[in-house]
Amino acid sequence: MLAMAVRVSSRGLGCGTVFALACAGDPLLGSTDTTGTTAAQEASGGPIDCAEYSSTTDIGPAVTVTLRQEGVGPIYYRPHGCGAAIPFDVTAIDGGDRVPHLLGDCTPELCDDFVGASACHETCPNCAAPSAARIEPGEVAQGGWSGTWVVPLEMIEQCAAGTGCQSTCQRRDQAPPGRYEVSLEIFKVCSGGCECDDPTSEGACSLYGGTQLAYPETFVSVIDYPAETAVEILIAE
Repeated sequence: MLAMAVRVSSRGLGCGTVFALACAGDPLLGSTDTTGTTAAQEASGGPIDCAEYSSTTDIGPAVTVTLRQEGVGPIYYRPHGCGAAIPFDVTAIDGGDRVPHLLGDCTPELCDDFVGASACHETCPNCAAPSAARIEPGEVAQGGWSGTWVVPLEMIEQCAAGTGCQSTCQRRDQAPPGRYEVSLEIFKVCSGGCECDDPTSEGACSLYGGTQLAYPETFVSVIDYPAETAVEILIAE
């Protein structure tokens, strides 16, 4: 069943974009302490449990998010990463916590990859990530949320002694059952390179170069997870 979409002010969704990982706490502990229990054990002289850094291996079910554009003119958004993913924000209604769920393109980033590594020097793909995406009236684009809740942790030497590994890493957790807002910030004005290379393409097209976007607006739908695994965000005037 698809949830109804509503429109809200872009100022009303909390502390930044979905990529601002420090805005969320541990969904399992209900805390904004991003250091985890391992750091607390280290400070108290207790045993070190490196399992704190292990991601959940079985996450899901995934949620399909459909973006339906029924406005009168083109809209734009800022896609995520080399793959130009639609950067839907996810917010837990119970507690109001933003749910970071998208990882970057550079590695290593997951704590799992830090543990046992001889070095954690960051490497990034040589890709041309788009600066914006455009979708015309009447078009539909699709993305999703895997059910992941990404939690930032500070890696310690006892668990990852490799060069440069004592830094912030990310752990993937399963988002708990509950009601979530799924939203997208769009822009109605674009300047710079705002035209699609192929104007006949369906769905969203990626834009490159010095694109500047203005007049933001955020559209939201609500989902009861995991009972619902599909949601539609309707863009309308």
